[in-house]
Amino acid sequence: MRDIVEFARRHHIRVIGEIDMPGHLRAALGAHPELQLTDSAGVRNADKLDITLPAARRFCRDLILEYLQLFPGRYWHAGADELTAGADAFLGTTPGRRRANCSRAGTGS
Repeated sequence: MRDIVEFARRHHIRVIGEIDMPGHLRAALGAHPELQLTDSAGVRNADKLDITLPAARRFCRDLILEYLQLFPGRYWHAGADELTAGADAFLGTTPGRRRANCSRAGTGS
């Protein structure tokens, strides 16, 4: 990765680091199943991080800090858009209720 970032720098290209989270973390969560999002029946979702857990938030912070060193720029992308896909089953909501909550919060749908 360092070679790619250096090559890009020499060619005036900015490489922005990214770790898609809290979803798409199957590889990382394989070693930390206790951090996986669990539905109301206790079924774990192998690629989604349970961001309600303090340990999961520490895990995110540590992961970002580790990879941040590879990207010298001032920007970082953390994804976070993928959690809404399929979240209704885990959060016990419906798309209509989620839209209403987002609308009240001013965050769109």
